[in-house]
Amino acid sequence: MKQTTLWLVVSFFLLFGCNKTTTNHQDEIVNGLVATTDKLVYISSNGYAQVRFTIENTSDSTAWFFACGGRYITIINRLENDNWEDYGGWGWPCLAVYLSGIKPLAPDSTYFSFNQFDQTGDYRFSFLYNWENNIDTWSDTLYSNEFTIQ
Repeated sequence: MKQTTLWLVVSFFLLFGCNKTTTNHQDEIVNGLVATTDKLVYISSNGYAQVRFTIENTSDSTAWFFACGGRYITIINRLENDNWEDYGGWGWPCLAVYLSGIKPLAPDSTYFSFNQFDQTGDYRFSFLYNWENNIDTWSDTLYSNEFTIQ
């Protein structure tokens, strides 16, 4: 009886004990790539929230991402009426003063960066990439987990 009760209590906390504000989330690894944020909920402070993210390459191949000025281009998607819409264009617009092109992410490597948000809502990041080291071929899009700005 004690073991059954203990198992039920532990199971309950495992299933329902974590809340969205403290749990880190990691989406499935797709083609050996995963993009995650450091939190699921961000509280806006002084008019903005800074969202840190990582892209990890666990594959055996180099992935090539669209880049500007040494940073991977981040497309911000916002959830509106149950549909993901591009929001605010590209995360860091590529101006003529910056070099644009593609940037590699080698096998077993991780890329770290951040974006700032000034509006509440539900968001995710998306990144254009390919496996061919070719700026004209964007074969895939990598999506991060969803996150909320409050």
